Amino acid sequence: MNTLVYALKDIFEFSFKFMPSIGNAVNLLFIFLITVFTIYWIVQMYKNPDKVR
Repeated sequence: MNTLVYALKDIFEFSFKFMPSIGNAVNLLFIFLITVFTIYWIVQMYKNPDKVR
């Protein structure tokens, strides 16, 4: 079990080393995608108000 935990720790430490170089672009991408899909979902709900899942 310790081997798995230490392997995950190493993976996270490695990924966090290069994340600052990416900057804020990933956050902006996620914000944009979530906003677009939320608007799409709301539009679909307004188009089909009678359909219940």
